[in-house]
Amino acid sequence: MKKPPRDYEDEIRRLRDDLSRTRSAIIDLMPVQLSDVLSAYWHCATSDDVYAWTRWAVAKLIAAAVPLTVEPKGAILQAQRRAYCPLCSAGSSGQTPGYTLPLGMERHLTGSHRLRQCDVFWSALELGWDNVRRESERHGRSRPAFTREPPPWNEAPAPRAEPPLPPATPATPARPVGSQPLAKVFQWTGKRLDDPK
Repeated sequence: MKKPPRDYEDEIRRLRDDLSRTRSAIIDLMPVQLSDVLSAYWHCATSDDVYAWTRWAVAKLIAAAVPLTVEPKGAILQAQRRAYCPLCSAGSSGQTPGYTLPLGMERHLTGSHRLRQCDVFWSALELGWDNVRRESERHGRSRPAFTREPPPWNEAPAPRAEPPLPPATPATPARPVGSQPLAKVFQWTGKRLDDPK
């Protein structure tokens, strides 16, 4: 007796929606500052957007990491700043706590150099790639002409408050470069080479 054919597409669609909701819930459980950084994946419409968002988000998350106050053992490691992951609170599996800042934390967030990738960041990254897949299915390979508001990683950085310039002083005439005759320079060099000191 044959079983009636099942429609797996509906089941797959439902499971994908459940997975997407679960990933979104993980991001929503983060503190607001970190959640805002992770939620910016929503702006990703192309693979270039995902890569740009990843670089931007990693830099923001490294800046949000709180450096450890405990100095690690060993004279070499004392100069390295370390911190636990601001998302998953993980640290390196070695004898020293946390990850080195910024390189160790970047490797943990991106999962490079055989480090276990942060599960929270991985969830946000996968949501970004899912968004790219949906956009490409909706609009083909090209980016739509009308896009959402500009992504935060493309915004111009806020101008820094720079210290005021010192008061102007009367300019002293500068000696132009090479104004000393070459004969004097060679004469001085020759004296230095002939000096037996």
